[in-house]
Order: sequence, then C-alpha cells, then structure tokens
Amino acid sequence: MDWTQYINDLFIRSAFWNLSVTGHRLTDEEIGYPFYANRLIGIPRLRQLRVSDDTCTVHHALETYIDSCFGHFSDDTESVESFGNANVPGYATVDR
Repeated sequence: MDWTQYINDLFIRSAFWNLSVTGHRLTDEEIGYPFYANRLIGIPRLRQLRVSDDTCTVHHALETYIDSCFGHFSDDTESVESFGNANVPGYATVDR
C-alpha cells in the first residue's frame, strides 16, 4: 500500500467516523468531527516533519545491512532540506 492509498483509505476512514460510539449512524450535522472532537471545515491538511539522515548510530555488525539511520524527532534532528520537485505544488486536487 502506498502513501496515497493509506491516506485515502485507512487514515480518512479512521479519523472521520460515520458511526457513533454507541453504534448508531451519525446524522449530517454530526459528521465532520475528527475523533468526535473539533468540527472540520473544508478538507484536512497534513504537515510532514522529517528527521535528518544519520541522526543515530548503526552498530558496526549491522553496517553492511543498514546504510542510513533515523533517530527520534526533535528540533535538533529535524530535516529542513528541500524535498521533491520544486516545480510541482505540494498538494493534489481530488476529483469527486
């Protein structure tokens, strides 16, 4: 499963339920509350936080199998390098 399938199929269905905690179908007024919390207006937006490569140490016995290592996310390990094609927008429209 790729990233797009995960977001469209699993993530959206998991975050935006159409059944209540008691199992009854939600009304149109009740739908749109991610995790039954704040009201969502518009489409959800995701933000990507990336960890810099080689922010942890690979044990010398595993160096032939593991060529890069990503540690825990923090202000010090955050990657701020450009990612992807700069000529393409960072979003995609969905045809409905």
